[in-house]
Amino acid sequence: MRRVMALLAAVVPALPLFASPLLASERVALVMGNAAYAHARRLANPLNDAGDIGSTLERIGFVVTRLANADQKDASQCATPNRT
Repeated sequence: MRRVMALLAAVVPALPLFASPLLASERVALVMGNAAYAHARRLANPLNDAGDIGSTLERIGFVVTRLANADQKDASQCATPNRT
């Protein structure tokens, strides 16, 4: 039991070093705001909310791709990384 505790005491404090977003080469985000649905009434705030979230993410260093009222095809194309 002491060995397990000693191992945890050594490893756990180092975990943020491996998971730190500061080590990422590029932080990216896909922000989607959908207000217009085919079978529901139009929603009032999703586009404004998505704009606010996108702006906030850009301020903290993300490269943001924004989609407004996108269909499934557009969303899938945006969410799939380009492979070269």
